[in-house]
Amino acid sequence: MRHDAIEHLTRIAKTGSIDQDTADWIIEFSRCWHRNGGTLPIHRCMGMPTLNQYKRNQRDYYLRETAKLINGRSSKQVAVMLYTEASKFQVLIWPRHKSSEGLPASYGEIQHWLFAARRYGKFPETVRQFENILRNRFES
Repeated sequence: MRHDAIEHLTRIAKTGSIDQDTADWIIEFSRCWHRNGGTLPIHRCMGMPTLNQYKRNQRDYYLRETAKLINGRSSKQVAVMLYTEASKFQVLIWPRHKSSEGLPASYGEIQHWLFAARRYGKFPETVRQFENILRNRFES
């Protein structure tokens, strides 16, 4: 449902119109909100993530994309290597560029993906947390 909500809102913003599928979605979340007497936050009725969930999802997406650039035989090995890269980035690069729009081209692809991830929130603090984020990459 959440993925659908983002797709519907993006479609409305891009086209300026509402197709039947989107109209049905609007009716459904309106009924949900009304059924709950307006007490349920509208974003929940719409199936949208909270701001914190959105930021975490974005950060995790960019971390998974970064992980694709790391060669490892297992999710544990990739998680350890990603943790190491993120830790170095956090100490050496982030403090100098955190208020920038992006990194200079002289940085590598991994650092550019880490920059994108870090803009959405702090990095996980343990290898285990990185493993949990990367789990889907190795299960599919």
